Amino acid sequence: MNKPVPVRCLLCSYEWAPLGTNLYHQESGCPCCAPNGWRPDRPTVFYYFRLRHETGRKLYKIGITSKSLLERRYYPSDRERMALVRSAQYATGREARAFETFVKRKYRRYLYAGETGFTFKCSEVFVRDVLGWDQR
Repeated sequence: MNKPVPVRCLLCSYEWAPLGTNLYHQESGCPCCAPNGWRPDRPTVFYYFRLRHETGRKLYKIGITSKSLLERRYYPSDRERMALVRSAQYATGREARAFETFVKRKYRRYLYAGETGFTFKCSEVFVRDVLGWDQR
């Protein structure tokens, strides 16, 4: 069940392949029809954050959003341990998603596994600066 499942939205016909566990446990829906977050047909920001683990270790989070980074819902306790390293604007969410997927696949051996102490899910967190963008 932890494999991609091809899905087509009954409302807008958008096709995507979420993990089966996400569909079942999180009741996730169509990203195009979602009221917030990522949209495949809209301008999208790819973001790269440096995170400070509760032990002091540096971690790096990638992600995409069709909202501005300021509209992302991070709790103050999370934000105080996050720093934006860089962001890049893409004309469409599809382009941003393609880059995000490329990064996750290329650097999968550096994906972090474990608790971080953040309130958000950490499925796109790396144990090193995989993009080489952090000059600190």
